[in-house]
Amino acid sequence: MKVGQPGLHAELGGAVSQLRRFWYDTSLTDDPGRFDAIRGSIGVERLVLGSDTPRGPVGNVVDFIQTSPSLTPGEKTRILDFNGDSVLTR
Repeated sequence: MKVGQPGLHAELGGAVSQLRRFWYDTSLTDDPGRFDAIRGSIGVERLVLGSDTPRGPVGNVVDFIQTSPSLTPGEKTRILDFNGDSVLTR
């Protein structure tokens, strides 16, 4: 399979399905609109708590997730607790 080959996008099942294979940390996503777009595209199950210190304190990232009005309590718990564990126990 060559890059630029006609039909490659369809063969891979589309770009979004490929993006859903990766994990994304929340450290650089402090804009509610951007966060909701990422969440809507790839799903909460692929978001993990990230700090990227020294960009900012990890507490700011946790606060952003905990106070997000667009996340359910279960989604917040998944991002802050369970998703990271899923990555590390693979």
